Amino acid sequence: MTSDCPYCGADLVSKVTNQWKITLPLDVPSQNKLQRMHKFTYKKLRDDFTLLVTAARNAQRIPVAKTKKRRVIFDRYIAGRSRRYDRANFVGGCKPLVDALRSCQLLVDDSERWLDDYYRQYSVVLNTRIEITIQELDYA
Repeated sequence: MTSDCPYCGADLVSKVTNQWKITLPLDVPSQNKLQRMHKFTYKKLRDDFTLLVTAARNAQRIPVAKTKKRRVIFDRYIAGRSRRYDRANFVGGCKPLVDALRSCQLLVDDSERWLDDYYRQYSVVLNTRIEITIQELDYA
């Protein structure tokens, strides 16, 4: 059973039993850019993300998701002339990354039953990157 915050939707009941962090030295495209992509270009992007996530999963020995819901926090750090995306473009742009997490079995599924996802953006001086925090949840 979950009890979500009426303001932000945050899960207030579940306990974090394990946590991992993956840093990818790249940026995600906006949803607008994804919509203009040919389906084969999207597939290549998703496959590239899958390769990077698989390497990080193996390096950190992150266990596959089996029966527990996971919270995933996407932190986008943007440097240089890059700009912040509006929320919809950021969330939509992370879709190939979510698909990669599912493909690597770090998520049981990307439905609300198995995924509690959050998206944040920060401006930094150097090193554009995406940091993915994966938390395994256990309900009280």
